[in-house]
This record gives sequence, structure tokens and C-alpha cells, in this order.
Amino acid sequence: MGSDLEPHRDGRPARGRPPKLLSREDSRAVAATARRLLADADDGDVRLADGAELDGQSLALVLLRADLAPRTREAYARDLVEFAGFLARRGRQDLLEATAEDVDDFRRRLEATGAAKGTQARKRATLSRYYGLAVERRLIGASPVQASSRVRVDVAKHQRQQPALARDEQRELLALAAKAGADVAAAVRLMSQHALRASEVCALNVSDLQGTRLRIHGKGATAGVQDVELSGPIVELLEDLAKEREPDEPLVRSPTGRRYSRQNLSQRVKRLTRTLTPTSAHGLRATYVTRAAALGVPLQDIAAGARHKNIATTQRYLREHDPAAASRRLVDDQG
Repeated sequence: MGSDLEPHRDGRPARGRPPKLLSREDSRAVAATARRLLADADDGDVRLADGAELDGQSLALVLLRADLAPRTREAYARDLVEFAGFLARRGRQDLLEATAEDVDDFRRRLEATGAAKGTQARKRATLSRYYGLAVERRLIGASPVQASSRVRVDVAKHQRQQPALARDEQRELLALAAKAGADVAAAVRLMSQHALRASEVCALNVSDLQGTRLRIHGKGATAGVQDVELSGPIVELLEDLAKEREPDEPLVRSPTGRRYSRQNLSQRVKRLTRTLTPTSAHGLRATYVTRAAALGVPLQDIAAGARHKNIATTQRYLREHDPAAASRRLVDDQG
């Protein structure tokens, strides 16, 4: 990002310096540069300036050295590399030179190339986190993201694509998962009864199980290591799986004995729900929110269980609404 940070002829950055972010469109070049950026973030020998001397590239390393989930770090690195390249083509040599117009034009370019609304929103969230850190460090006066236009996600379309299961369907799914094996049963219960994301289930190691608590690596606004309190059959189910495996091995395995990928786990859920309401792994989080709300659990508690920082996010997962429910409960209570 800074013009003085030139890569070596072999493409690697000078030792002790952050890598220069490439401005080429080629996705492989972006991915390679993102990997180098992540490697430098992990390298303790890379020295960063202090205070006002931080440039945009060094600030990217500060962000990537935060306590983030692995997938979140990778996404942040790719998004920052891509945006840095976009800025370079506009004559801006540092991420800290970006304006609200740049952020809006970047979104328009993504939209023009067919990027989904969710992808656009995620990249905007990356930039929001980055420039929020820049404001916090007093490197800029205001975030260009805050002054830009928000990405409007089609919530109704998202809900149609990720439907929640009805009560009887959820019970049937648990029975189908049990027949498919202990690993599948554990994964389904973790997602539908404890609101784990597919990526969080895939990342679990045996050592993450600590009695009735499960240590997970969250994402998004609640990124970082968190503990989830377990209850019900899942505790014994996971304990039985853990007995057969080493501490650094996957707690939940695929049929091949390896760690599940997020895509494979979601495909497994889709196959299990073919005879029900077809949904994905993410739809099981919607099932968690919707079924808990139907049982009268306060939305604040559901948001905490789903590890949503903003309760508005939890509301988007609700697939059923009963406008008369509050009135009925008040009448039952007060006569």
C-alpha cells in the first residue's frame, strides 16, 4: 500500500516489512497476496510503526493480528487486498486515502460484476471494521464507510433460501441424523439446538470439549474464542466421540474420518432434509432462533445463545411471526 514497500523480485516482501498489496484483478494474485499478508501478520519479526506513523498497510496487519476466527482473518485479508488494488487504479497509494465515493464505487463495481448482495455486505463490513480501527487510532477523522451507502440485502430472499424447520420436522431430522451416525447426530444437534455455525462445528477439536462447555471460534461481530454451555443429549454424545480420538483431532468427523468442510457439512444437511423442508446448515441456525421464539424464549436470550451482537440480526433469522401471541399471553395472565 505504501509506495516505499516494494516486493522482492521473487515476489516476496523484504523481511521485517509488510508485503505490498497487488492491484491486479486476477483472483489468484489477490489470493496469493492475501496469504503473504496473513503470513506477515503471524510473523513476530515484522515491525510496525507506532501511533501516527502507522500507514494503511501496517494498520491492516494490526487488524489481522487481532483475535479473529481463521475464516474471518482470511476474508479480511482478501477483501483488503482487493480494495487496495481498486484504490491503486484510482491513483490512491494508501488505504487511508479512501473516500466515501471510493467505497460506493467499489460496491457498484462488485454489483456490476454480479457479486451477491451478501458478498457486497460482507466486504463492506470488512472495510467498516478496518476504518473503524483507523478512527480509533486517530489516523483518520471519520470512516469513509460510515458516509457511504449501505448495501440493501434482500432479507425475504435470504429467508426463502434458508428456511427453518417446523417443530415436528426438527424432531424427525434429529432421528434421521441419529441413524446416519454419531458424528452427524452431534453436528445436527450443535447447529439446531446450540446455534453453532457450520464453520464452527468443522473447526472443533477434541480438546475444545471441557465438560459441559464447548470452546468455539466465533466469527463476525463476535469473533474470537468463546465458550458455549451444552445441555441435553449432546453432552454424552460428544463425550463418547471424544473418547475415541486424540486431543488435536476433529471432534466431529466426516464419513471419511477427516475434518468436515463447511460445504460438505451443509450438503449433508441438505440430503437429510430432502423429505422435510429442504434447508442448509445455516437454515438450522434459523431453526434454532424460530423454535426458541415459538417456545417463548426472550429474543435477548436467543440473541445471546446465537452469539449475535446486534438483536436486529437475530430478528432476521425469525421465520415465523404470531402478531397475536403477546395479546393472548397478556389476557391469560391478566384475565
